[in-house]
Amino acid sequence: MDAVDVASDPARAASSVSELRELVEEFEDDIADGLTGGYYNLGTHLNLNTIALGLGLDNIDYDPDTFPALVYHLDDERPTVIIFEDGHLSVIDADSGDAVQEAVTITVERMTDLGWYQDDIPDDEDVTVVEIDG
Repeated sequence: MDAVDVASDPARAASSVSELRELVEEFEDDIADGLTGGYYNLGTHLNLNTIALGLGLDNIDYDPDTFPALVYHLDDERPTVIIFEDGHLSVIDADSGDAVQEAVTITVERMTDLGWYQDDIPDDEDVTVVEIDG
């Protein structure tokens, strides 16, 4: 999958965590070696510029000309959440399924606190967890 595919079909990238991980590495972003990932669809359009500012530029890598999503490093630097404009959240770098769920929950809670998301926090069964091919 190349950057053009991600830009034209972010949902596909969100469902292909190992390919997304490779793409983020090509974006030259630092990620760890977690072998679990996952994804969740918020079901709403997001303004990535606003989100980048609100979540804090220290934790965000965003260059829409190079990669069509925000790369969001949680405070503990692991895992990494990729936020797409169409509302897909993809998690890479996690150590476990619980870490994937926690990353999605933290991201959604922060977006809710800032007024960008109005729906419920996802339950465990709402978040898809996958193993990343090493």
